[in-house]
Amino acid sequence: MFACCCSEDKQEVDIIYAGTLPEVSTSSETYIGSEKFEKAFKDVAATSPEPQLTKYNSKTVPDENPTFLVYLEEPESPEKLGLHLDLSDGETAYILHVSQNSDQPAAKWNATVQEEHQKLAPGVYIISINNKFGGSNLTDLVQSGKKMSMLCRRPSLRRVKVSRAGNTNLGLDLQFAKRGRVLTVTRILEGAVKESGAEILPGDRILEVDGVQGISEDLLKTLSESLNPTLVLSRCPEVTAAYAM
Repeated sequence: MFACCCSEDKQEVDIIYAGTLPEVSTSSETYIGSEKFEKAFKDVAATSPEPQLTKYNSKTVPDENPTFLVYLEEPESPEKLGLHLDLSDGETAYILHVSQNSDQPAAKWNATVQEEHQKLAPGVYIISINNKFGGSNLTDLVQSGKKMSMLCRRPSLRRVKVSRAGNTNLGLDLQFAKRGRVLTVTRILEGAVKESGAEILPGDRILEVDGVQGISEDLLKTLSESLNPTLVLSRCPEVTAAYAM
């Protein structure tokens, strides 16, 4: 049996497509708040190490990666920014897909920078846009159709195995969108994760379950059926700090 608290419907609006933008709404239940996140960012920025960047690869387990700045020109319209984003952590915009359309700002930026670690790519976290923090602010700015200065960070990835040891309840509170490709951990409850000491923190995104990647429903189904799931997690220190406050 699989026991997990999941929120699905209210996160449906938090997926922003390169094609058509759905209407986005916010609530205090979804977003922790920009002031809280901004303080967390400043605290982390003052203490974060600056190790070498690593490529986005689920088989590697890199240390935290340094931030980098991206400058996007004004798109023809908000829906033509060229990014497919997930905002299910309520704090950052997580890149799921980057359009290869050379007429869109995201692809234009990638064509102008030579360093791979400065390019927009799946897995990159957008921490702030035009010095604004928090999920609701990022959503508004993405839809504004204006020029953007984005503070970004590549993910820290880790592989974690959870032993149920007879406990049918994993003890994970998750948020996700039907059209998303990640499961976001919002709380650790009583259950196998806590009892096994698995290194999973609120704010982590689950990218893979037992080698399975795909839409959120597929990840959730695999997670529910696995006796001792092995998870690939994506972590951003600013998100971790915000959830810990």
